[in-house]
Amino acid sequence: MREYELVYILDPDLSDEAVKDLMTRFQTLANSQGAEIQSQERWEKRRLAYEIKDKREGIYVVMELRATPAAVHEMERILRITDGVLRHMMVRAEELRGKTGIVPTDPKLEETSAPQTAPAAEEATTGADEAPPEALAEGDAEPEEVPDAEEAPAAEADGTPA
Repeated sequence: MREYELVYILDPDLSDEAVKDLMTRFQTLANSQGAEIQSQERWEKRRLAYEIKDKREGIYVVMELRATPAAVHEMERILRITDGVLRHMMVRAEELRGKTGIVPTDPKLEETSAPQTAPAAEEATTGADEAPPEALAEGDAEPEEVPDAEEAPAAEADGTPA
């Protein structure tokens, strides 16, 4: 089972009793699917960033849970078809905590997390295509140089080499 955070926005015109009923319904749904609810918090009415279904406000509810992917799929399906739910979003908690390799955007963090290159590493890469003199045994010939494509003779028009 994985940890998830579910945020759903309910219609602000719902009564307090209807909101509590929906919260209980989603809690019961999660339990019936084998999920473990760790916390559920109601954030009351908040202004939306943009209109959703002609509403400028919504009642936010945040639920943290542990569930299987199949349970998450079923919960999302039910949230999509439930009247009174304006929007919902289910996110894996690992993504929220940055365990998936998401690079931080804070400049202070970028400075300390940038890899430092050692001078020895730079020296080792400067002569990578040259063999060290001790690597060639006596009698070994230097490798032949291959001419560049620009220096190669051009082919005749009939296809025979020049």
